[in-house]
Amino acid sequence: MLGDILAGLQLYDRLNKKTSKNIDAHKEDLVTRFVALFESHGVNRSQIPEFFKHDLDIYTCSKNEKLLKSLNPQILADASALFGTNKDWLEGSSDEVYSIIDFYKHPESFESYLKELVPSKKENQMVAYVLKADKSALSRDYDSLIVIAEPIGELNDREIYKYHLLGQWVNRYWKSRAYLTACCALLYK
Repeated sequence: MLGDILAGLQLYDRLNKKTSKNIDAHKEDLVTRFVALFESHGVNRSQIPEFFKHDLDIYTCSKNEKLLKSLNPQILADASALFGTNKDWLEGSSDEVYSIIDFYKHPESFESYLKELVPSKKENQMVAYVLKADKSALSRDYDSLIVIAEPIGELNDREIYKYHLLGQWVNRYWKSRAYLTACCALLYK
């Protein structure tokens, strides 16, 4: 469980770094973003073929030029769907790595979302974190985020997770805290 908590904190750090003003996501090329997507989820460049398949091999993944020749729209779409990231970011046309789903004022929608997410997995496999972030880490004035870590595979006896980011809460606003608390109660249930 401690490893899960550390993974959640590492995700927060990666999210914070990706949205900082010092990084321009458009300056990164397609292959760099593709490899970073896997590495930020715990899959090393040399492990991509083993984890992701898609007729990729270690030789192809070893160099950017070789990997670029093998990437196609289907591989990009599948990688984006696998990790729940924004395909536009992967292709370089957006700075938004993850879409943050908004359940503010709609805990009933959150409950439906959880019911769709949980049946596909054993409940005890999923891990949820509630993070209070620096305003600069999230968009606009939002400062709280729920992160649900969904196991999507295993690599060398390590779980690899897909992250669901659920946000748009302002922790200092009492109504927002009430809705966040309701969503946390649904998570616990």
